[in-house]
Amino acid sequence: MKRFFSILFFAVCALSMTAQEQEGYDYDFKRILNDYFNAYSVEGYRYRHTKDITDNEICIDDSLRRITIHASESFCNQPLTPKRVLEIEQHISYLLPMPYNLYGIHIINNDSLSLEDLIPNYERTDSTTDLSRVWADIDHRGNAWMKNISRPYEITGGLEGRHIMIWPSHGRYYKEGKWEWQRPYLFCTTEDLFTQSIVLPYLFPMLENAGAIVCDPRERDVQTAMVVVDNDAENDDGTYKENDEGGLSWTTTEKEGFKPKDTPITDDDKPFSSGTARKIGVTSKREDAARAIWTPNIPRDGHYAVYVSYQTLPTSIDDAHYTVYHKGGCTEFIVNQQMGGGTWLYLGTFEFESGKNRHSRVELSNYSTSIGEVTADAVRFGGGMSLVSRGSAGVSGLPRFIEAARYNTQYSGLPYELFTRGNTSNDYNADIACRPNFLNYLGGGSVFMPQREGLKVPFELSVAVHSDAGYRADNGVFGSLTIGTSTGDGGAKHFSSGLSRYASADFANMMLKTMTEDMSGYLDMIWTRREMWDKNYGETRIPDVPSTILEFMSHQNYGDLKYAHDPYVKFLFGRCFYKGILKFINFQHGISDFALQPLPVKNFSAQLSNDGKEAILRWEPTIDKVDSTANPTCYIVYTKRGDGSFDNGIKVEGTSTRITISKGVQFSFKVQAYNKGGVSFPSEVLSVYSSKGASRKVLIVNGFNRISGPARIETPDSIGFDLNKDMGVPYIYNASYCGPQTNFKASAGGSEGPAALGYSDNSMQGKVFAGNTFDYPYVHGKAIVASDMASFESCSRGSLEKGEIDLKKYAAIDFIAGLQKDVHYNMQDYSIFTPSIRQQLETYTRGGGNIFISGSYIASNLTKSEDRDFAYDVLHYTHADTLFADFAEDIKGLGKTIPIYRTPNDTHYAAVDPDVVMPADDAAFSAFAYAEGHSAGIAYNGKDYKVIATGFPFECIKEEKMRATAMRAILKFLFGK
Repeated sequence: MKRFFSILFFAVCALSMTAQEQEGYDYDFKRILNDYFNAYSVEGYRYRHTKDITDNEICIDDSLRRITIHASESFCNQPLTPKRVLEIEQHISYLLPMPYNLYGIHIINNDSLSLEDLIPNYERTDSTTDLSRVWADIDHRGNAWMKNISRPYEITGGLEGRHIMIWPSHGRYYKEGKWEWQRPYLFCTTEDLFTQSIVLPYLFPMLENAGAIVCDPRERDVQTAMVVVDNDAENDDGTYKENDEGGLSWTTTEKEGFKPKDTPITDDDKPFSSGTARKIGVTSKREDAARAIWTPNIPRDGHYAVYVSYQTLPTSIDDAHYTVYHKGGCTEFIVNQQMGGGTWLYLGTFEFESGKNRHSRVELSNYSTSIGEVTADAVRFGGGMSLVSRGSAGVSGLPRFIEAARYNTQYSGLPYELFTRGNTSNDYNADIACRPNFLNYLGGGSVFMPQREGLKVPFELSVAVHSDAGYRADNGVFGSLTIGTSTGDGGAKHFSSGLSRYASADFANMMLKTMTEDMSGYLDMIWTRREMWDKNYGETRIPDVPSTILEFMSHQNYGDLKYAHDPYVKFLFGRCFYKGILKFINFQHGISDFALQPLPVKNFSAQLSNDGKEAILRWEPTIDKVDSTANPTCYIVYTKRGDGSFDNGIKVEGTSTRITISKGVQFSFKVQAYNKGGVSFPSEVLSVYSSKGASRKVLIVNGFNRISGPARIETPDSIGFDLNKDMGVPYIYNASYCGPQTNFKASAGGSEGPAALGYSDNSMQGKVFAGNTFDYPYVHGKAIVASDMASFESCSRGSLEKGEIDLKKYAAIDFIAGLQKDVHYNMQDYSIFTPSIRQQLETYTRGGGNIFISGSYIASNLTKSEDRDFAYDVLHYTHADTLFADFAEDIKGLGKTIPIYRTPNDTHYAAVDPDVVMPADDAAFSAFAYAEGHSAGIAYNGKDYKVIATGFPFECIKEEKMRATAMRAILKFLFGK
């Protein structure tokens, strides 16, 4: 006999009990279960659910001696493991009265799936793995879409050759005659901008450093200039040329190709069906190779993403050879043209000089080990500005990287019916659908989407990166939530490959587990775990491969943004995304021998050998405190000669190496840690220079390693971010600000619009702000080279702090302080001076050593008395606590006017609030002045040693020639010449 009980509307089918007995029994059963579910918590997690954890209905089957509990969605969305499910069932049994404590407990969700069914595959034992949810023998075998063959390492335990589609939430879109954001202005940003600040500078490089091929339906390059060189276009963007060799000639393909358009693109335009493409047969002899050559006219110096396009033909080969020539030399790629024809393929981002020259170009060779043909179409450099015109609003007028995917997918060849949808006056729904449609279009026909038409690129998963709405009055962390969809269109429970759609639930769970556990471990706190929803969202329903939406934080909640605005935390978010993807893909293919790529190296130094003919490089690994597989096994060292760019690197065993250099030439270096999972982010850039004639030597100390979010306001009445006080220091760049926050009213949280807490203006949207590029020893060193007065070496602040450098051999130390400062909103310690650095510099001056120190906060941020005493007694400067509203970009000194970066811009970080640095005694004097006359720097002309200290960073001097002039005068003073 079965009996049913509702916890909320308790209905009972009476057995052989009196009415009074039945009522008492019902009450006890109800009370026991209510107490259990209401008190339920997940040990080790801050599991935050949106609804009460109560059960909806209970069914008791006396004949089977089984109790079935229809549990709530919130209960079923908790992190489940076999151990936890067993503990839940045992605990409920223990609480029940006789004889029900001996019945089996069966807990199910709204789809009648048991808790055992909901346990992710990766948490199960081999014997209980659901094989319908893993790829098993389904895998791409053959060349990847693209591979960099110039790199000096192989990745055997990462994501080599894996194809992943990722999109960072929304973007600027067209709605009813105007361009709008899809999410509100809150806390100096909007979701449309903010998610890109994790995905573009952090997640994409991490995945690519692990060997993955990553595609984004939105534009990924923040470079606002763009040139397209094409066989169909004769314009100022550049030139396309061909040469015929070995008896083979270029001809036009049967398929249509790309053609750039001079006027804005409209709905009727099909860029990849408007022009032609070229083809040629292949040769097995390199000396007979023909080439197509794209030479761009680069509008300004900078870094540009390089995209190639071609057509896929029945005769296409899988190893087309492309070479990108750039400031650092050349980088070679193999492209599988048997897939992906008729769209843009991202090769990488490279540094180019302005203008048109043969050192900036892309070449395609017809050399191949295969039999067939290569095809050539357009090559694109940079992301550019808006191209698509919508209705009466025209183009958005903003950079393409902040526009919605709807417009970039059209420009990338997505068919009309897949990037448009329904209401043509509102692109909101079309933008949502075009993201997964782009994935399916590119992946159709591959082994992972065998039943679809498409370009055959083997994408095997997708991730939609979003931030959620949600608010906590206590300003605590709102946390992370994931979404997967187990039922596709038409009620489908399987992808076209036959894989169960519950693989998406496993993927969503993996991402959520990794995010919450690792963020908690990295930040030494509890990052709240919210639910894993199985719901009908287009971004997870439409994809024909496992997919998830990760709402990794709340853009509406100050408690989340106080972390997430910080570049260090953005890096951690990116690492969690990457790690979750790494673990899931390898699990799906039954691979257990994989590794997390290492963290960047630390304590880096670059010194000269005694004869000045070698650079001696030393560094140390950084240990990942939450994952031991991230330990490096060797390193990749990159070299830059003079004003060039970095080469493709060499592999080095151990934590030091010697590089042969030439006297009279500046050499720069950076290091990546390597293991079988890939390579780390690069180190800072250090430089050395061995002078042909000068006998003195300078040590450049890169004391500026700060990255930081904006200044925070936290009072009982006011909460938020003050960009006017301090915009923070981005890692390389930041493009996530919409504008300063205007509403700080703490009691107005949880809403939208001008009256809401966090409301911000739009004065910064579309702007890129330069941050810490970690290459200032190169900039300072270049000025020393121009002075022709000394050789130089360089080191990180960590290397100096550890006492690894013998300071006695240097005639002067150039200490770079930049925007270094210790403030409460930093996520790490960025003090200018540590006790060890103070001690070493003081000992150095006692021996007659001279110091040049520059930075915006070298006086005002000396918060400790010992730091102030050091500056006063040893460096002979003090801080004048003077407020002045001088925003002129000129400094007076050396008998010259020196322009510096004073306002935020996309070229160089700005000294927005430089220090007034005053002489501490009569032996020091003011040597530089701001326009209002306040002292911008001092010179100390002591008997034993000399000091120059400036309240503005030396590298913020705008003009290279002026930096050279200033450095020569500084060294002349320090050397006593």
